[in-house]
Amino acid sequence: MPHSSSSKLIQASRRMYFGAVTTALITGITGFVGRHLAARLIESGQRVAGFDRWPSFPLQGIAYRQLDIMDVDAIAAYRRALESDPRNPDAHYNLARLLEQDGKPDLAVRHLLLYRQLTKKR
Repeated sequence: MPHSSSSKLIQASRRMYFGAVTTALITGITGFVGRHLAARLIESGQRVAGFDRWPSFPLQGIAYRQLDIMDVDAIAAYRRALESDPRNPDAHYNLARLLEQDGKPDLAVRHLLLYRQLTKKR
């Protein structure tokens, strides 16, 4: 399959910053932006894992888990699972509730804390 110029750019960026094939974690993966980002990352040769609270449809080639970011215990268990996996993510894209119409500052803070939890130095 020929690569578009944007996927070539993604590949070049990935090689420049990460070197080898990387694994990306996408929070909010079943949403419109998450699905399309996942497809692009896979096209560029990356492994993709993700979670969302809605199991919208099967995602081919993606390690997917249904998970609500408001469930603190589930997030802690997911973090432990990621740490024990030798292919743990090199990058995290937080797209959960990205296109929410009304502002929810408390939820934004939770998302930031979740991001910090998932990306702590191992």
